Amino acid sequence: MQVYRGPRVFCAAVSMVALAVATHFATRFAVGRFLRRPASVSSAGLTHPAFPLEITSDPVVLRVVVPEEGRSAALTLRNIQATPLTIDRVTTSCPCIRLEPLPTRIDPDEAKTLAVIFHAASDERDLEDGLSVRITGYSTDGMVAFQTLARIDVGSE
Repeated sequence: MQVYRGPRVFCAAVSMVALAVATHFATRFAVGRFLRRPASVSSAGLTHPAFPLEITSDPVVLRVVVPEEGRSAALTLRNIQATPLTIDRVTTSCPCIRLEPLPTRIDPDEAKTLAVIFHAASDERDLEDGLSVRITGYSTDGMVAFQTLARIDVGSE
């Protein structure tokens, strides 16, 4: 004897599959959004729990009068871990920004100041409206140690 289940059972099964797919993608989006990039620090002297270094000048602001001239500003990092940390690599979203000196070893509860150096190349894009550059520092084990922004403001002194 065969039992007829009808369209209601079919609709219920389709609804369950649709709910499972929607839940999967919603969870994946939420987890990816929060784990991909920690929020940057907005106040001086605060840390994001994901980063082992405290930043005391965030964002770094460089006032540039003439875009072709170079400028520098200080970025102070404090190691809030119980172990030493070495920053050996920094990536930026613009080649016009670099940090020195690298590599830099920071012992526990020690603060080191790095120079954030701006130098616009002759082919650099128009900086009339300014520029924001993301800076990410990596420790020797490849983990992100800090993230900040360098803001280049073009104007008079």
